[in-house]
Amino acid sequence: MVQVLGRDVSPVVVTAAFSTATAAVCYLTLRSRRRSRDEPPGPSFFIPFVGEMPAFASNPVKFVWDRYRRYNSSVFKSHLFGTRAYVVGDLEAIRGVLGSTENVESVIPIKAFSQIVSLYNTRGNVHRVFRKHMGLTLSPGNIKTNLPHFTQLVERHIESWVQSCERSPQGEQAVSLCLDDAVRTLLLELAVGPIMGLRTEPSQTAELLELITTVQAGIFAAPIYIPGTTWYRAITSRPRYMAMLKQLLTRRFPVDQSTGQLQPSNDRGGMPGIDTTKALMQEFKELQQTPTADDVAERLVQNMLGATETSYAQMWATILVLAARPDVQEKVRQEQAALMKASGQEVTWEDLQTGMPYTDACVREVARLVPSAHGVFRKAMKDLQVNGYTIPKGAPIIITLDLLTAQDVVATEKAQLSKGAKPEQKGVSEEELLGLNGFPVPLAMDHTALQHSFQPERWLSEDKPRHLHVFSHGAHYCLGKDLAIMEIKLAVTYLARRCTWALDPPGNPIMTFVPFTRLATGKPAMLRITPNPL
Repeated sequence: MVQVLGRDVSPVVVTAAFSTATAAVCYLTLRSRRRSRDEPPGPSFFIPFVGEMPAFASNPVKFVWDRYRRYNSSVFKSHLFGTRAYVVGDLEAIRGVLGSTENVESVIPIKAFSQIVSLYNTRGNVHRVFRKHMGLTLSPGNIKTNLPHFTQLVERHIESWVQSCERSPQGEQAVSLCLDDAVRTLLLELAVGPIMGLRTEPSQTAELLELITTVQAGIFAAPIYIPGTTWYRAITSRPRYMAMLKQLLTRRFPVDQSTGQLQPSNDRGGMPGIDTTKALMQEFKELQQTPTADDVAERLVQNMLGATETSYAQMWATILVLAARPDVQEKVRQEQAALMKASGQEVTWEDLQTGMPYTDACVREVARLVPSAHGVFRKAMKDLQVNGYTIPKGAPIIITLDLLTAQDVVATEKAQLSKGAKPEQKGVSEEELLGLNGFPVPLAMDHTALQHSFQPERWLSEDKPRHLHVFSHGAHYCLGKDLAIMEIKLAVTYLARRCTWALDPPGNPIMTFVPFTRLATGKPAMLRITPNPL
């Protein structure tokens, strides 16, 4: 006999019970692995709360490329950011069935994000009105008209970067620039001034920057409300952040004390520029809503996120990559020298659009290789058919921009191979080039191999990429695309005209991208700047 829970039980009974339990587990396991014919491939079981997030966070490109090849499908299931989701990396589907506001809506199914940023403008008529007014404000024509307000501010900041690195406080040797702080400060002043049309006192800049950085750090944090955590700092700092935004608003717009309503008709005027705050006021008017300081400040939180965090990641990465590739940086300087000789010191809209093709190619190549966004969230508004699979109503969808880009570069590489190109001439194999047989990603997607992967010339060739996926597609594509590219080109232009810059210490920067783009070491990026005006 065998003792089980203090009782004598026959070994035959124990064996039978064990066999039955084993069979049940095997049956349930096999059953969980089976899927209906119209269900996308992917695991049926995930570790609760964790899912596949560790693999995704370590390398988003590697994660989606591995699943794409494993399942032989650009549509698959996963569990990311705390939710089961359908991952889609098919351009035709994204621009078609997933590009319609009748089929999907823009959502962020992340608890931390929704408690910090209000996505008020993603549905129906509100979304239409938002895109109408913000689209006009962020149009190339409006940016062109207000370009001088951007050039003056960017040039002033770049000059301060150079001067700060010329000598140490003791005057003995050159010092390094903290790129993280420098870019954040520049983009904050651009966001508040020429973009939003608000005015800050010089004494407020440092406090506002600290608040923005602290609050926005919480949008993808684990919602653990314990002192010392990122989430705790974000939530406890948010009231001060909101108070400062309301202070900036009421400095420009008087408040009716009886209703708490801002009075756009008595606009005292803000900083000159494209003025997205005015666009917000026009939204309130068309929607017949009351523009209170609280409500407008809530919408400024979303606008500030786009104007600082995503733009920061892209500008930071562009300057960093050019620091790691001095040969490319020198070509940018040569182009700028020729442009200055032809049209003078002033940077015009025409210069930015057509006068610096190599500089433009560098900006786009970094956005391709080191994008500020790796995917966007959507929610199915009804049952959808995508590539023969069914995505049920209400299901979260992640559009993977990395997979779109990887498929593009592989298609281009295959086309060149079919024309007789020899990868061996570049010192690589065909498998490495295409991300096959043990190579985790296509070579053109590997930011750790900048000498091979970072090729601005691809944007100047006849078979240049047709899409820059970082700005997404469809009804929710990024309205700030032209503004972001302009800001980055201005920063690179003034840097190249004023100095050369290198990583300190030298080397190939290894980055991590979740939740935000930064050095994998966790340390700030430092630059050694050498004044060398053209």
